[in-house]
Amino acid sequence: MGMLTQARVERLMSDLSGRVRAETAAIVAAEFASGHLADADRRIAEDIIAVLARDAEIQVRESIAEHLKSCPLLPREIALELAYDIETVAVPILQFSCSLTESDLIDIVRAGPTAKQVAIARRPNIGIPVTDVLVETGSSTVVGAMLENNSADISDISFFAVVAALGRDEDIQEKLVSRPRLPMSAVRELICHVSDELAARLILKHDIPPQITGQILNQGREGAIARLIAANDDAAMAEALAKRKGAVTPTLLVRCLCLGKLHFVEAAMATLAEIPIENARILISDPGPLGVQNLYRKAGLPPALMNAVRAAISVAVSRSKDGQPTTVDALTREILDRLLQEYREISPGNLEHVLAELGRIGHKEAAGEEARPVH
Repeated sequence: MGMLTQARVERLMSDLSGRVRAETAAIVAAEFASGHLADADRRIAEDIIAVLARDAEIQVRESIAEHLKSCPLLPREIALELAYDIETVAVPILQFSCSLTESDLIDIVRAGPTAKQVAIARRPNIGIPVTDVLVETGSSTVVGAMLENNSADISDISFFAVVAALGRDEDIQEKLVSRPRLPMSAVRELICHVSDELAARLILKHDIPPQITGQILNQGREGAIARLIAANDDAAMAEALAKRKGAVTPTLLVRCLCLGKLHFVEAAMATLAEIPIENARILISDPGPLGVQNLYRKAGLPPALMNAVRAAISVAVSRSKDGQPTTVDALTREILDRLLQEYREISPGNLEHVLAELGRIGHKEAAGEEARPVH
């Protein structure tokens, strides 16, 4: 049996030094975990490990736990003894040992303390019965660790419970939004609490139905989406956003144009119109009115705001062609001037004021009310 000689066993039994017992514990555990022991030697090793798992010296028990945390041969009885030990001994076993059953994990979560609950929350591939109990702890520390574990299987009911109980916790919000999947019940509840930036990420990342998208895309959150686009300007994002019905609005396009994101507008309108981006780029850069008008109509955007998008595109295209550097503020001012020329019923103001007025014109049209004529 390799390193486990009779002399070492006798030394283990006679030497009272904690250091020597910890050293021996590491050797025995490593030999046992290797899986190379004969049956007789493995039984001897198990007996020694069982003794060491109850050793008075913490460092001995810690050594056993650390070396056997991922060993599939570890008997459940010994794994349980270590799991109910103090935190420094228990945590490696709780996070990694496959010797513990789902029922064992549930009992330990209910018993606490937090450090043990967090270790279980971080286990690979924990199932719904365990995650349900982790949520029941109501601890933001425990639930946060669980949400960070993308292999954890979390039920829709538990997701909703997390949002209802901890949805105002900014750290929990961030972790919820970052999950690969969120049920719509949780999204509906979460959207009431998160910041504009997180709401924008929810829209871009999750397949949110049109009716919910309409609730989310108020003026402030549309601005957050535009800032997110500005920070991650690429055709893939434009396509992903455009595929969510109602997410790309005329006022969002104007916002992006004010930020100088003409490429995003080209990609978004191409996706909406179901034509290649290069074709959309040609239509948008056409100095006459027909290119943008036909593209806008084919994209299915609200007719009442066609002139707003066309005016903003005209300014953005002109600035991109002249090759002269311009600031966002200067571009925004020029676009606002053109919008005020197109919509005489809008009073002068900053970008938010003008976009709010445009939004009202669009809502009137959507509601079937008679909108004032545009020029």
